[in-house]
Amino acid sequence: MNDKVHGKPIIELPTPHHNDLKLEFSQGVEILYRAVESRFRDLTMKELEKGDPQYSMTYQIVRILRLRQLVYSGYCSNQLADI
Repeated sequence: MNDKVHGKPIIELPTPHHNDLKLEFSQGVEILYRAVESRFRDLTMKELEKGDPQYSMTYQIVRILRLRQLVYSGYCSNQLADI
């Protein structure tokens, strides 16, 4: 980005970096994750068969977000940790 105001950059961003983490699910969370993932996969396949891949991919992205929210929520972790 080379846009400037009064000779200064509009925004200065830090150098990007990432750190991949591998999480270990409890048995209960793993079961829940796989069940929801399977259902989402089935829904996506049915939508792809209907013929509009853009529609399907839009909702697939939303489903992935919802799955991540479910697993990472403190409620899910706390409730299923002892199963």
